[in-house]
Amino acid sequence: MLTILSRQEGNAVVLSLLGYLEFSSIADMRKELHRTLSKQAPKLLVINLEKVRFIDSSGVGSLLNAHNVMKTNGGALHLCALDPKMRNISDSLGISKLLAIFPAESEALGGLSSLISWPERHLFVPCA
Repeated sequence: MLTILSRQEGNAVVLSLLGYLEFSSIADMRKELHRTLSKQAPKLLVINLEKVRFIDSSGVGSLLNAHNVMKTNGGALHLCALDPKMRNISDSLGISKLLAIFPAESEALGGLSSLISWPERHLFVPCA
């Protein structure tokens, strides 16, 4: 089971995930991503993984999808607070070369200052 808590932090949205990011919870993740991008259009999406206990390949795919959606819309995705074991796995799989991973949420939010302002645009949000 996956619980997703969402909150606004300036121009960023933080999604705090609790539980298991796996095949059975991917639909919930996609719905929340769609809702967040449609309603809030953040420049930065921070996904806090501190309370995630397990991520399978579907979960990794959902994080990569979130990264691609944010990039397509001119924004950025920052992951933070990975368990050391998950961080080692992400490093060995090369995921940390594709995604911005920060030790703490405060650092992930601090990355917002490096983003260039978005031009007016229409959001591209994939269908769930």
